[in-house]
Amino acid sequence: MGKDISGFRVAFDVDEPWANDGNAASVDPQGDATHEMGHVGGIDHTNAPASSCLTMYKFSSLGEIQNRILVLGDKLGMNALYGGGDTTSGPGCNN
Repeated sequence: MGKDISGFRVAFDVDEPWANDGNAASVDPQGDATHEMGHVGGIDHTNAPASSCLTMYKFSSLGEIQNRILVLGDKLGMNALYGGGDTTSGPGCNN
């Protein structure tokens, strides 16, 4: 089985209160885009409450901006699929 991506579409709901400044009443478009690109790369959601700080956690909170980059747990998911990538923890959550 190949790992080619033949296409994808990501849509941002116009009814969401989008803002990239960490506003406590808004959804971060950069964090959501990073999460959705994780799906494009083949990573599924993580569901464990202990993983709530991972970009691929199934929920995000208003005002949350920590999910703009993949952290160790997210990177390990990519490595499981593709191998040989960056496994540094980076800033933020180190799960």
